[in-house]
Order: sequence, then structure tokens, then C-alpha cells
Amino acid sequence: MIFLIQCTEQDGIDTDTSFVNTASSGNFSKIFDISNDNSGDVKITPLGDGFSTATINFEMR
Repeated sequence: MIFLIQCTEQDGIDTDTSFVNTASSGNFSKIFDISNDNSGDVKITPLGDGFSTATINFEMR
């Protein structure tokens, strides 16, 4: 037995990624909620338009 599968490009999906260079998120801001009980807890909430995830990098000095 031989099975052959052929895939085609779906509608709306292509290799044109020129929009990536001009894409940007607007109104980016962040909220820092720092606890007052000396526990060191900090909650960082990223806010903005045009993005679905945010990466927060910590740097110890």
C-alpha cells in the first residue's frame, strides 16, 4: 500500500512577512503593585494595545 498526501497553502497564509517590520504595540504601560509588608512581593501588570504576551526580564544588581 502506498499513501500519498498533498498539502496546499491555506487561504490567507503566505510568505509575505513585510508587516513585521512596521508592527508595533501602542499605548504600552505597566503597573507596579509593591506590597507594604516587607515581604518583597511585587506584581507587574503590563498593559497596552496590539500585543498578546509580554516578557519581563529581571536583572539583579
